[in-house]
Amino acid sequence: MPRTRNEIAELAGTVNATLDRLETAMEDNRRFVADASHELRSPIAALRAELEIASAHPGQADWPAVVDAALADTHRLQQLATDLLLLARLDHATGHDDAVDLTELVHDHTDRRRTHHTLSVDLPDHPVPVRGSHVLLDRLLGNLLDNAERHATTTVTVRLGTENDHAVLEVLDNGPGIPPEDRERVFDRFTRLDDARTRDTGGTGLGLPIARRIATNHRGTLRADPGGTGARLVATLPLAR
Repeated sequence: MPRTRNEIAELAGTVNATLDRLETAMEDNRRFVADASHELRSPIAALRAELEIASAHPGQADWPAVVDAALADTHRLQQLATDLLLLARLDHATGHDDAVDLTELVHDHTDRRRTHHTLSVDLPDHPVPVRGSHVLLDRLLGNLLDNAERHATTTVTVRLGTENDHAVLEVLDNGPGIPPEDRERVFDRFTRLDDARTRDTGGTGLGLPIARRIATNHRGTLRADPGGTGARLVATLPLAR
């Protein structure tokens, strides 16, 4: 960087800032590829081991159990691959300009959803219109509900309202909650908190990152707020004008 404050110094500063952003993006990509490889390796190794053991001792194998375990691993691989492809598409997605009524979307989604918990829904008696993709916004809500149901003790709550020209969608559960130091980290890809988020619960570690990416693609935000006894995830989206 030249010491003089002229156009050359401004150009050098701009170039350095661009290179810093490029370096950060490349490092994010390297970390993502490494994490994805690790996540894919585990179910593939488990599937191969199950089939090799059964093949080596076909007369002693419990074939229905072998098939069930193989199907479970295959389902996990399919789910993981689907989520990875969706993230890749979201990273290069363009704007969405369809009219979506969040009141109707939340009502329809929760009405057809089957859960072992008590699902409480608090909706306004009027439309809450936003601009976006109905499919992606439905996926955002689904991911938030999947996360809440995975960690809830008995109850999941969905609230929809408006504030400062934005729609505010909240999903709460009465589970163990998210520690303050982890409320941003849960949106990192493949993050699972030690006690609550493990591979055994069925999560890929991509649900909340996908939900946040959908929110940002719709010029909104998604954050984890203090939720009393449980987790409270809040999505805000600009209202359609």
